[in-house]
Amino acid sequence: MPASETWKHFESLVAAIHRAADEGADVRWDEQINGRQFDVTIRFGKGLYGYLTVVECKSQRAAVPVKEVEAFVTKAADAHANRAVIGSTSGFQSGAQAVAQRHNITLIKVTDSSDVDFSAFGAKVVDTIDALQIHSIELEYTDGKRKILPEESNK
Repeated sequence: MPASETWKHFESLVAAIHRAADEGADVRWDEQINGRQFDVTIRFGKGLYGYLTVVECKSQRAAVPVKEVEAFVTKAADAHANRAVIGSTSGFQSGAQAVAQRHNITLIKVTDSSDVDFSAFGAKVVDTIDALQIHSIELEYTDGKRKILPEESNK
């Protein structure tokens, strides 16, 4: 897959993971809010209230620097997001981690497995993803907890 297309696949993968993990949420890929573009947005309701999570995806070779996290703090605030998340394929500089913690930004590092053939995503990048080669997806949280996502295609 050309490097110029890698970011699209990473964004669509992050959106797909949230669709599977956030049952009942409205997960969108590439949405504009108040004139700002967000890679992934997640909306859900709890009781009488609606919540918005915005996600920025960074598919790059170097760890995400502090200035990019600081810029996202402002961008998320402009959208009135209740939660902000940055997903990275390469991790985060220590200064970026400190800024994220100070501003309640969740940082996730998405890594691939040698068992997953990501070329299955390459045929077509749309709102839904045909992933014929993925047998299971497991989320591992920083506290060590793990969640295996349902294997059923409709989940």
